[in-house]
Amino acid sequence: MKKDVIENGSYDVYSANVHQPFGKTDYSVLSDFTMPSIIWGIDGDWMVNYIEKDHYFNPTDHCGVMRVVDDRKIQPRFLAYALYEKGLEARFTRSNRASLQRIGSLVIQVPSIQIQNEIVGKISSYDEEFNELEKCMSECDNNKQAILDKYLK
Repeated sequence: MKKDVIENGSYDVYSANVHQPFGKTDYSVLSDFTMPSIIWGIDGDWMVNYIEKDHYFNPTDHCGVMRVVDDRKIQPRFLAYALYEKGLEARFTRSNRASLQRIGSLVIQVPSIQIQNEIVGKISSYDEEFNELEKCMSECDNNKQAILDKYLK
């Protein structure tokens, strides 16, 4: 895969770290991006990520992909959260790999779509708040470094 990574590719490349693409490429093993995707790392630390529809990406063989066929019954973002929790229960790790077979054996019970949507709404607002706090912390670190650079160099 590394040989296929290019600077100006159209597709983000995801591997076991499903939160950060490690590069871009000009192709994907997937052909349909009209549905959101749930991706998980197969042989790294246990991670799950939700990717919006129309986001072009290419998973490596270290990354599993699933999609919800009928989002009137299962909210895809809810499934991503539920899969993450089930993976924690299964104790997926680098040594206890989250293989396709192990993922396929998980049983996830889902409440009504209304309850799923409520849960996703609450979690999404927490995620947004968390992202804002992370951004603020990063700005603080940058400001601190600028002060240190100004007065100590």
